[in-house]
Amino acid sequence: GELFGCGSNASGQLGLGDFLDRAQPTRSEVSGHTICSAAAGAFHSVALAKRGEIYAWGTNEEGQLGLGRRHRENHFALDTECNLKTTPTPTLVPFD
Repeated sequence: GELFGCGSNASGQLGLGDFLDRAQPTRSEVSGHTICSAAAGAFHSVALAKRGEIYAWGTNEEGQLGLGRRHRENHFALDTECNLKTTPTPTLVPFD
């Protein structure tokens, strides 16, 4: 299925590729995949695609995106080592 989000998007938690709030449901960037399940926290979201891929987006202050690193800083950009602190775009989560 497709994935839509609306509401606050200050941390990119809607997966729309930006940080703009949405009053109406808007299709997520991960919608190119068939989504089987999705879950949302206060400032991040995750989705399971039909092929078994897991995508995560939003804030990563406590490592909640599952990308193997965490950051307490609340920035909307990459740091000098290119580690994601907050991403508004669904990102594939590597796992074995």
